[in-house]
This record gives sequence, C-alpha cells and structure tokens, in this order.
Amino acid sequence: MFILFIIIGIKDHSILFNLKAIHFPDSFPIDIMHLIYENIAGYMFKLWTGDFFQKGSSQDNGDYVFSKNMWKEIGTEMSRHRTTLPISFG
Repeated sequence: MFILFIIIGIKDHSILFNLKAIHFPDSFPIDIMHLIYENIAGYMFKLWTGDFFQKGSSQDNGDYVFSKNMWKEIGTEMSRHRTTLPISFG
C-alpha cells in the first residue's frame, strides 16, 4: 500500500485540513454530481424495483419496493409536471 502512495504522490493529509475555516465534511455539501450522476439514482431505482439484492440472497428490499400502481402514479405525476421542472434536473 505504501508503494502505491509513493507512485501516485499521496503522502499526507490534504493541506485543507490546516485551514480553520474548513470543517470536514460540513464544508463540502453534496452536489448534483455526487448525488445523482455517481450511480446513486441507479441504486435507488434498483432498490425501488426489487433488483438491488441478488436473487436468493438473505437480504431483501423489504418495504422499499414500489408497486406497479405506484410506478404508474409516479410516471403520471412526472409527465404532468415536466413543463415546470428546472431543465437542470435533466
């Protein structure tokens, strides 16, 4: 592991830790890239559709799976509100 740090140049904490005005992690709020574009939405969709855990696993999605009627309702609401959603939401 130490050799990897030498190769890529990581040898110590970031100098940002020395700044008294910065408080980790509060100084770095979640942004749209980390919230949506880093697979969070994909994972949530898998959870809500019942595909998050492998079949036969001891874990299950429990109460988090949306019914077909709920998906229809979500689709209807999204369609109804599409003209008022900010374009930045994609």
